[in-house]
Amino acid sequence: MRKVALITLCLLVMGSTAFAMDLVIGAGGLFGYTREQYEISDSDGNFDFHNDNDAFVYGGHVFFGLSRYMEANIAVYAGVNSATYTYSDGSKEPDEYTIGQIGIGLYLKYPFTLSDHFVLFPAIGVDVQNNLGGLDLWIKGGLGLDIFFSEKIFLRFQALYGYDFLMIYKGALNEYTKALPTHGPTAKLGLGWMY
Repeated sequence: MRKVALITLCLLVMGSTAFAMDLVIGAGGLFGYTREQYEISDSDGNFDFHNDNDAFVYGGHVFFGLSRYMEANIAVYAGVNSATYTYSDGSKEPDEYTIGQIGIGLYLKYPFTLSDHFVLFPAIGVDVQNNLGGLDLWIKGGLGLDIFFSEKIFLRFQALYGYDFLMIYKGALNEYTKALPTHGPTAKLGLGWMY
């Protein structure tokens, strides 16, 4: 019984040490592009118009290393949405408007130490973002690179690609149907501190 208790205690210490590694906090900027397609029906349920959006966003983010293998983030976006409305009669109407969004995310990552100064990590996770009063669930994946200037200070670059498969809550987009999943890349650059 003592051996089992001792082995269990050793495993708990090792496990807590592994998950206590790489606790970090950092902040930086981001840039992204998304391609969106929506459709809306008229009062008779027929096709009224199709909306193609190209959104270029920029903003800032704060990231938190919850463990060596997990990261959370909070991001604020602003940008320009260039839309083209195609009506059922074939006519087209361009539109352009500014957008603002807030998102929170949780990512799993697996770091590969390349040297004392470089750590490469693939990452996959989910982001929840507001969209005209609604909420979208994104699935994103990609690669990140940490460049260490000292034992605790590093520069983090991430390149992600995401798909917005699910509108958790439609909000002002209640009458719209997504023609195709929204998708696009995001690039993040930030300065972090390991504590």
